[in-house]
Amino acid sequence: MKTHHDTGTGNRYTKLAQAMAGTPYASRQADYAACEAQNPDFAQATFSTEPRDANASDEDKAAVLKYAQDARAKGFDWIADPSGEHPLTIVIPNTVPEEDVRRFFQECPVNDVPVIIGWEGDYPYDTFAVQQAAH
Repeated sequence: MKTHHDTGTGNRYTKLAQAMAGTPYASRQADYAACEAQNPDFAQATFSTEPRDANASDEDKAAVLKYAQDARAKGFDWIADPSGEHPLTIVIPNTVPEEDVRRFFQECPVNDVPVIIGWEGDYPYDTFAVQQAAH
């Protein structure tokens, strides 16, 4: 059994509950261990290692670049342009406080922009909960 932590530059998977200790997901460790005990034969689905933005169209790349530029124009100067390797990915730096990230999601809704929100490193808050609250 694995749990998924999106880190932006790649995904980190936790195979067992005890590996969650010391992460932002440590509060869920007991629940995850109970799930493991109830479902000993469960296995997570295999995730593709090919980035979703590998075959992005020029139109989609331009839309995500404009999204990043618009976010900076609204004062979110920590939003960088997507990289050439990941042209649809906007990375939320782990140095940005939770309240600023929540404000970003409120003021910069994704709508129909094919942006992929990336999370890089460890965060002092639950990134999944922050992103879900925006939807």
